[in-house]
Amino acid sequence: MELFELPSFSVSETHEIAEALRKPAVVKYLKSLAFGNAVQIVVSPKEGQSDTEYIRTQEQLRGGIAMVETLLSVKEADKEEQPQS
Repeated sequence: MELFELPSFSVSETHEIAEALRKPAVVKYLKSLAFGNAVQIVVSPKEGQSDTEYIRTQEQLRGGIAMVETLLSVKEADKEEQPQS
């Protein structure tokens, strides 16, 4: 299945992705996703939810926040790679 093949990106594609992730609306959207996950992390377990389900949910939420942090850090890493004049 093509979904699970690791794609390779050209330099121009990498810059295009970084540019898209720096757009204010995209940054705002990613931060809102992370905020939603953070709010759910501090919420108590749902009634009837087992400890295992609660821990799994917490890890999924933390994983979502980590993914957003990674996407938001792309702009910083891209800036570091730029030669200074």
